[in-house]
Amino acid sequence: MKVLGTLLFLSILIASLGSVSWSNDRIAADGYVFERKQFTNHEVRVRMVYYRNITELQLEANIRKFTNSDQLLAFAISQENYCEIHTIDPMVEYRPERYGHELMHCIHGNWHNRQFVITREN
Repeated sequence: MKVLGTLLFLSILIASLGSVSWSNDRIAADGYVFERKQFTNHEVRVRMVYYRNITELQLEANIRKFTNSDQLLAFAISQENYCEIHTIDPMVEYRPERYGHELMHCIHGNWHNRQFVITREN
């Protein structure tokens, strides 16, 4: 039942993202700019991976050889219609904006190729 609720939530979120009208100003609250779509994936199966703290998350990113892993606050790994979103457990630190940011990677690819560092933490 929990999985069904998660899938329903993600379906609604994806549908609402698709209906957003983009303005010329595509800067998010976290400081990232939506540069361009690499692709559009309309159906995505998402798996959430939670960490107890930022140190564990950054260690996993380092093991996976992510650029600037010591600065990541969340990350996504996407392949075809499957995506993993890695973030801090919301019972430890509630940052829903990170879910949206990483979900956009699942749907549109690596859209901030030129932005390698975290510009601002909210």
